[in-house]
Amino acid sequence: MKLVIHIILITYIFVLNEQILCSSNISLYFKVSIDGQSYYENVLFDINCVDDKLQYVAVKLIEKSLNIEDINSDFYQINIYYNVNYLNSYLDMYDITPLFNDRFKHILWVKDNFVVREEVYDFSDRLLYAYAFLNYDDTVEQIRKIYRKKQINSVPLPYYKGFYAIYSRYENNILQIIYSDGLNSFSFFKRRYKKVIQEDNKIVFANYVYRTSKNGYIYAVVGTIPFNEMKRFVKTYIKKEDQ
Repeated sequence: MKLVIHIILITYIFVLNEQILCSSNISLYFKVSIDGQSYYENVLFDINCVDDKLQYVAVKLIEKSLNIEDINSDFYQINIYYNVNYLNSYLDMYDITPLFNDRFKHILWVKDNFVVREEVYDFSDRLLYAYAFLNYDDTVEQIRKIYRKKQINSVPLPYYKGFYAIYSRYENNILQIIYSDGLNSFSFFKRRYKKVIQEDNKIVFANYVYRTSKNGYIYAVVGTIPFNEMKRFVKTYIKKEDQ
């Protein structure tokens, strides 16, 4: 698979006029696929000074840290390029490609396990999203402190093809379980329905989304695995739950 590197033109995306200065001074560039065809890209000059939707996206992205020991070589080919020149600094670049068409490819530029820049591609080599910190040298320790609180209760399917359940909750009659293999992740949702829905799938703001209904429940999967794998996961979950 060809390595595609999208060069960030900082002189183009930096428009400093009328920007509000706030507390964090963490600047983030991002580009996301809206629907699989078109893209939205922007710079968050300060993640504490944006509207709620953009701030949510930024926070979701900056939860990233890479522990290469967590990446299972049974599912990925891992190529590492050390001391790559990046914005007048030297980082390690990881090109991590799935061995099967059941999860997505990541290219990461890393400093001390902190992901400075990341690009995520589906198995057709289509960019799902990319982001890059523009002032990471001064903010690494501050960014490291922003993480989702992890909690996991007993779930019917704690492991699936290299993915472990890392978070679960039941709220407003909706079950959510988050699965991760150390690189890719997806959320599984289950709730009762009043009417049957048609099976559908689509790309929504950098995520694959799959929905179906069966036995009085709606099942949905959102994340960075392909639609066929989402469908297989739901079937496996239902079968495990019925045992």
